Amino acid sequence: MNSLIVLCFAASSFAAPQLPAGLTAAACPNYPYCDASSGFLEVPNVPGAAEVIAAQEALLRSSGTPYGVLSSLPGIEAHAAAEAAVLEASREGFPAHAAAEASVLLAQGLAPANFDAGRYAHYQAEQAVLLQQQQQLVAQG
Repeated sequence: MNSLIVLCFAASSFAAPQLPAGLTAAACPNYPYCDASSGFLEVPNVPGAAEVIAAQEALLRSSGTPYGVLSSLPGIEAHAAAEAAVLEASREGFPAHAAAEASVLLAQGLAPANFDAGRYAHYQAEQAVLLQQQQQLVAQG
């Protein structure tokens, strides 16, 4: 009977969740759901820092997302659009497709969407120089 009790205690101790190395119960009281319900920013050893950090944590948690504060920043929509454009441009095969599309548009005398006025003027100047060199070769030839 005693061995059964000891075996039950041993089994229950192994069933308890073990914290990963470097994580303390104070840092994550509701492990494995460390959802920043308690202090998640480091508090420096400066007078008044605890109140400032607590206010910052409350501000970060205000919208329910980790970075809810960002929605109120000026220019965040433009930043998100630029980020989406970079992700779109980095898709597999997209750079080759974009280059082929740009060369077709330039051959038709149209400016691709990603060309600004300076790049388009540079391209036109390059084409004029190439055309001049080709005409000189034909005349000499």
